[in-house]
Amino acid sequence: MSFQHTRGRTAHWHRTLSAGILLAMIALPSSQARCQETGPGEKEKPGKEAAEENKNELGKIKQEEALRSLQRLEALMQKLASRANERDPTNVAKLREAFSLSREVQIRESMRQILELIKADKLDRAVQVQKQVESDLRAVLDLLLDRELDPRKLLKEIRRLRKILADLDQVIEEEIGEKIDSQEAEQAGADAQELKKPLARLEDLIRKEKGIEKDAARADSPSNLKEVGDRQSGVRKDTGTLLGEDLKRGQRARERALEDEHDDHDHPPGEPHPEKEDSPHQPAEAGQILDDEKLQKAIEAMQAAEASLSGKGEGGKAQAAAKAAEARQALEEAADSSGKKLEESRTSRDFPRLKKEQDSTGEKTRELLEKLSKRIPGVFAPGGGIPGKEDVAKASESMSGASGKLSAGKAGKASENQEEAIENLEKGREKVEQTLEALQEAFRNQLIAYLKQKFTHMLTEQKAASHSTRSLDLKLRAIGLAAAGGKAPGIDIKDRQVAQQIAARELKLTIVCDDILDVLSEDGTTLVFPEIVTELQADLKHVGGSLGNLQTGKATRMVQKDIEDTLVEILAALEEAARKPPPPNPNKGRQKQNQNSSAPLLAKSAELKMVRALQVRVNRRTGRFDGTREGEKLSAEAKTQLQEIGRKQKEIEKLLRRIAGSIGQ
Repeated sequence: MSFQHTRGRTAHWHRTLSAGILLAMIALPSSQARCQETGPGEKEKPGKEAAEENKNELGKIKQEEALRSLQRLEALMQKLASRANERDPTNVAKLREAFSLSREVQIRESMRQILELIKADKLDRAVQVQKQVESDLRAVLDLLLDRELDPRKLLKEIRRLRKILADLDQVIEEEIGEKIDSQEAEQAGADAQELKKPLARLEDLIRKEKGIEKDAARADSPSNLKEVGDRQSGVRKDTGTLLGEDLKRGQRARERALEDEHDDHDHPPGEPHPEKEDSPHQPAEAGQILDDEKLQKAIEAMQAAEASLSGKGEGGKAQAAAKAAEARQALEEAADSSGKKLEESRTSRDFPRLKKEQDSTGEKTRELLEKLSKRIPGVFAPGGGIPGKEDVAKASESMSGASGKLSAGKAGKASENQEEAIENLEKGREKVEQTLEALQEAFRNQLIAYLKQKFTHMLTEQKAASHSTRSLDLKLRAIGLAAAGGKAPGIDIKDRQVAQQIAARELKLTIVCDDILDVLSEDGTTLVFPEIVTELQADLKHVGGSLGNLQTGKATRMVQKDIEDTLVEILAALEEAARKPPPPNPNKGRQKQNQNSSAPLLAKSAELKMVRALQVRVNRRTGRFDGTREGEKLSAEAKTQLQEIGRKQKEIEKLLRRIAGSIGQ
């Protein structure tokens, strides 16, 4: 089968597919028309009921036919792309891209949804989905109608999605912090409530110990000393009871903590919970609300006071009074510590502050919803916008609920709402990240197709320029020989014009290089391509300048051959990249740390192959230069060539160092 025939078949398929898509788009507005004819709340006239029913049924039939048409179109695209002709890479790339886009945007699934909505008489929603499908079909049509690929448009959406993902991470982090704050406020409230009675008892013990301290110093008889000693014993026992109750609270808290740990299937025993790790209200600590160390110190001082009051200790009543003072001071320090805890609980239960922080996060979430509402062309989400939007909307509702609970001082209920918000935010984030990964893969495919298109064009143009240069060189050499023999006048103006035309053709390719470099710089995943394209551009400028000066000899044609070889190797690398899955992304799973990460265009092995090819050409050019130079003295042109070879060698060395550095990272 001839190449022309294959191209004719491809064009035929293009026309067939384009027509089929247009037919599918024509079939879409059926339910929209019905919505426009019958306004909201408007009752249909009884005489029109049968006609309206028939019209609605016709809409369903049209929609089903559009769906079947799309299924046939996808099958045709897949069939044609599988029969790819290597001599027609542009059309094949477009067909593959169109098929991929059709599948990725779930046009077929969307059309099925429209059918279901029509059957359920949800016509307003059906119209919304129809508009999305129409947009997606137009995107496929754009590819098939030879509209130029521009991966930068897709890259713009990728960057938008990366920013949304970063904003989501921030909101999730803030909401986790606010949930912890609510839990702490709830715990602080429980602590404060539990602390009130022990604190009152502690203050009563301080009052009693103050009396013992005074009476011990004034006691003037054994009976008085015994009476004070008995009172001291009673206060000591009461302090011991208070201490024992606090230690039991701590024990119960530890037991509950162990039970919770065993019940938490997502977090094995012994491993800290990420949300609880930084909380000052750990269960064991929250149980013990008093300063047990100070209470123990007070008890020991009371024991010493008792001994002195009974005559069994040293120092008598003076020592007893001193020890009673020591016990009183320890009790006061314990009370002061408990008072600070009570004040801290009031601070942590600053509900206006907690509500303000929750409202701030809620506002950021609503801003996120606006960003998620703006859909990405070619990406379908059931609720419109970007996948994950509905989950974030649920999270926003839960945040509003948490805010209301905090206004009412219900920290525990607020933390439940906040937990729901976090769960929905995480679900939304997962969908956004999946969409981002799909877009990055689509961008890579589109970038490869774009580059193949550009480099194929450059190779075609370069071969034509090289052929014209060889023809012109033969003519100029013949003219030179004739002129040397006195048989011809020399080079005429037409030959100079031809040389200028070839030079302009070469220089025009440098503009294509600019476009390619612009796209590659925005991609930023490959080290080799930008350097190689920069070298290509330098060679094209060099050749253009040489041809402008009528230099059509071996040196010029040698550079032209290098340009062709480079383009052939680039296209081979792109073909390999298109056949193989993308190289592993070194930053995968670490999107939070590196939002700009994406899979590289080429594997490092492919990049090294291309660098090796560059080195081979430098070696070859060096050999050619050595073989063509005459004598030890170099001409100005030869010196320029030698400098250019040296510059290329240095660039290769720099490139290798950069690749080695990226592998090390």
